[in-house]
Amino acid sequence: PVKRCTIQHYGVELDGLRYNGTGLDPYRDRARASRPRASREARQWAISYDPRDLSAVFFCDPATYEWHRLSWVGAPELERPFSANTLAYAKSLLVERAGRGPNHELLTVSLNGLLDRLDRRQALNPKEAKLAIRNGLQTDAAKRDLPSPVARPDDEDTEP
Repeated sequence: PVKRCTIQHYGVELDGLRYNGTGLDPYRDRARASRPRASREARQWAISYDPRDLSAVFFCDPATYEWHRLSWVGAPELERPFSANTLAYAKSLLVERAGRGPNHELLTVSLNGLLDRLDRRQALNPKEAKLAIRNGLQTDAAKRDLPSPVARPDDEDTEP
């Protein structure tokens, strides 16, 4: 799937999570249109994602047509994949505990806490136990579907 969003100084925000990568550098805080007062649509860029693994999203540079991986800003050093179901559950926990919708900082804390419990198999309830299994299956499937790196013709050894 693809979502349209603006590229800000911090990167992009999708479903309450922030993502960043060097591929965004030429486009930060810039509208796609050259007009000074570009429409909302003209300020938005297509960001591709896989709901089975939201630990990263992808941006295709319109100038070079190269895909850039944007990592989730809230990820600890060791990146952990998680699905849209896991994110939705983390959001529901925040609403349940805080009584309001999450901002990206609270969501980062909640999601990392949930992922810690799921990684350690310390599910607090049957719903989290099912979520741990589903998250593992979905993220494994997403990894298998990633394209393998392809060597460019100019990278290959050319011998006469």
